Amino acid sequence: MKNVPFNVSARTARLIGRENVSSAEGAIIELVKNSYDADAKFCIVFFDDRLVELPDTISAAEYEWFRNSLEKLNLSEILHCYSPDMFSEIYTFSRKLYEKSFSAQQRTELEKRLSANGVVYILDDGEGMSEEIIERAWMTIGTDNKNIKFLSDTGRVKSGAKGIGRFALDRLGEQCELHTKTENSDKTLFWKVDWSDFDRQGLTIDGVSAKLGFTDNTLAENLKSAIGRKLSELHCVEKVTKGSQIRISGTRDYWKKENIDKIYSELASLIPPAEAGGFNVYVYSRRHPGEFGQILPSICEDYDYKLSASMDEAGLVTIETTKKELDEERLTNEILNRPLFKKTAYTRSKLLGETFKYSKTLYQLIPGLKEKNDKAHESIGKFSFSLYFLKRLSDRKDIDMYLHRHYDSESRKRWLEHNNGVRIYRDNFRVRPYGEIGKASWDWLGLGRRQAADPSALRTGRWRVPPNNMAGIINISRVNNLGLEDKSSREGLQENDTFSLFKSVIESIVKEFESDRSALYRELFLIHQEKKNIPTDDELNPAEEEDAEKIAQKIFDNLKKENVEHKDDSEKLALALLKEKARTREIDDRLEDMRKENSLLRVFASSGITIASFTHELDNLNSKLGSRFDPLGKMIRDYAAMDDSARQNIENFKSPFIRIEMLRRDDERVKNWIKYSLRTIRKDKRKRVKINIKTYLENLRDEWASTLLERQISIKIEVDDSSTALRAYEIDLDCIFNNLIINSADAFKRPGFAGVRKITIGSHASNGKIKFNYRDTGPGLSSDIQEPQNIFQPTFTTKKNSLGEEIGTGLGMWLVQKTLDEYRGVAQLENGSGFGLTMELEG
Repeated sequence: MKNVPFNVSARTARLIGRENVSSAEGAIIELVKNSYDADAKFCIVFFDDRLVELPDTISAAEYEWFRNSLEKLNLSEILHCYSPDMFSEIYTFSRKLYEKSFSAQQRTELEKRLSANGVVYILDDGEGMSEEIIERAWMTIGTDNKNIKFLSDTGRVKSGAKGIGRFALDRLGEQCELHTKTENSDKTLFWKVDWSDFDRQGLTIDGVSAKLGFTDNTLAENLKSAIGRKLSELHCVEKVTKGSQIRISGTRDYWKKENIDKIYSELASLIPPAEAGGFNVYVYSRRHPGEFGQILPSICEDYDYKLSASMDEAGLVTIETTKKELDEERLTNEILNRPLFKKTAYTRSKLLGETFKYSKTLYQLIPGLKEKNDKAHESIGKFSFSLYFLKRLSDRKDIDMYLHRHYDSESRKRWLEHNNGVRIYRDNFRVRPYGEIGKASWDWLGLGRRQAADPSALRTGRWRVPPNNMAGIINISRVNNLGLEDKSSREGLQENDTFSLFKSVIESIVKEFESDRSALYRELFLIHQEKKNIPTDDELNPAEEEDAEKIAQKIFDNLKKENVEHKDDSEKLALALLKEKARTREIDDRLEDMRKENSLLRVFASSGITIASFTHELDNLNSKLGSRFDPLGKMIRDYAAMDDSARQNIENFKSPFIRIEMLRRDDERVKNWIKYSLRTIRKDKRKRVKINIKTYLENLRDEWASTLLERQISIKIEVDDSSTALRAYEIDLDCIFNNLIINSADAFKRPGFAGVRKITIGSHASNGKIKFNYRDTGPGLSSDIQEPQNIFQPTFTTKKNSLGEEIGTGLGMWLVQKTLDEYRGVAQLENGSGFGLTMELEG
């Protein structure tokens, strides 16, 4: 058997160049990165676009050049559309004559030929290339020289690694010429290729060659010839002794002003603001000499909130927050004396721009991750993340309630239009298309989807940041973040497990910001509410509401009797009062209906959580139900055919009686699940009645017994006084205890726990209130939860997969808290082993 070598078609160059790089912007960015890798101090992107479209006017001095250029392109028939102005030395283009002389199809063809006449130059003062490097690296597809030597001579981490970036040249134009010189060489090397050679059918890669040799002109002369005298003097081209100049002709894109504008904007976000020094990028246009220039990254200074986070090799995340949102003059001592503002993160100085710093481990940031993936920090590697939040506009109500300072709304809008979104930078260069406005990957973290799913107001504590009001910069490195690899197209990172985990970490850092800002706004909202003189419905008990209504009725009755002249007005006022009372009663009735509906919805949600938690058991039952009778029938027939001796010695797995007993247990489990489902929707459970606590808890234990027995879990009820009762909806108590039992059952399954599985529920009456004590012998709350009270927040869950993604609903304990709120109840987490919770409800 012989060895057969692989061969590569010449069109491979097209596949990894023209067809692999999706846009001209991406191609130019790849070439600018090459300049950075070559230790260049500057890189110039120059567009020779004098003839990419017909000028409206042209001077007499340039007319000769213009005529010669059109003749070379066989387009001299256009010249008759220009006429000299008798009062000035200018030739003017007649659009009307042009459209009359050429059909629409002819004009399209003419403009296409003009566009291809543009030339793009990329020039730098980098280290240049020797003849050996061109032959061994530049001419080798997929070369690994930047993988082997990933640091430049000046210590830059090279952004290239795939060895195919130079094929972006094919994306830009048909022909390419390269002039390059190293510090030690005496002459300038010249390299030339025609990319159309790779399109010939049946040709293999070794059948295509480029031209390589030396040129008599110096590198400085070539640079000066490309960009002109003025720019050459500006950039001191005469002093350039090493570097490269790339000339791309036969361009594939229209390089009109708006297209160059797009390149300029893309390059402005190429380098993060913190890295603006040491490498300068310039964009110039020959046709529009005053329009472009040095690329200066846009730095945000007028922000409301800034968060900076960095994770080290050990997984420690250091977070710094800076708040600049409030009006200093309205931060009174009365406000600052409240408990929240005594905390270090919310002191006066911290609210007015002083940075607050704190640290968390990655596993405290994502509670529950450590149990699934304790090497997550090693998979990701160290990185940094900066987040800026800017309001676009504040209405008068928000300014008064939340103490907003004055800011320039229009300036913020303009900045956000060009900079919103979260961008990733690898070794100081942007990884496209993340955070790229107008592209599908602009909101690659799914922040907009999160906000749409829960558009809660700031004062609720569940606020989610809208992505168009924030800008973010993430810095990673090919040295420290090996799991975050580029796609071969250089259009994003490979979407592997590490990338999914990385997204979860960034999202958790964003949640730190959301939680911090929500806490502040909730407190400011409470301050505003407390300043109101008119009490809310929640602040009045029924007796006080009745007294207020009687007083109002008396005032209007007296007004009707006293002032005869204004009897009509008095009658109107009295009628208005009666209508308002009727409307209020109607609203109260509707609110009561809504409370009942919410109570029912909580139980349905709780039922869904229960079923989701026991999916494995239900799946097993489901798989058995459909196919159990045929095997049982065969076992009975086989048993009937046996003699007495064989029946006495039959193995258990062949005995139909053993199988019937197993099926009976399965039927009992199905029966219990059906009973559980029917219990939820029983009408008597939706009535507010006096519930005997001992009877209720014992029934609860019995209904859960068989389900929990399979998990070796026991429930103990401790109620001393059998007369203890609570006026409540039974479905509300179900909501509380079902969710607690589910959480305990899940906790007993946590890795590393091997203790006794026991749940104890106790209750007693105290001072007119009913207290419940719930405790289990499980592992307790995760040690990574720094604020245990957070478990009562909606969507908070420690059920995560190995990628940090939430697999729990985060609703169970929130449903418990909301149900307790309906009964003016409170919940207190208990210390000690296992999980303990004391609940107090008004009886």
